[in-house]
Amino acid sequence: MNLMDVKKRAWSKVAVEVTAPGFEEKLGKLAPAHAVAGSIASYFAGSINVFSGISSIRIAWWFSGLETILTV
Repeated sequence: MNLMDVKKRAWSKVAVEVTAPGFEEKLGKLAPAHAVAGSIASYFAGSINVFSGISSIRIAWWFSGLETILTV
């Protein structure tokens, strides 16, 4: 289920209100797809042996299943 109206690039008022009245205030504003949400600590990246040796891994806000966007 997607609470976002993709065409309008905004929360769908109907979907959000059906999910929970007043939920839109808790969701906050949508971030641009390319905005950096944060980073993965090098310790964690190395401990799962996925990104070992990479000093900085940034994660973009928008992702879908296996299409998670990782930038180095």
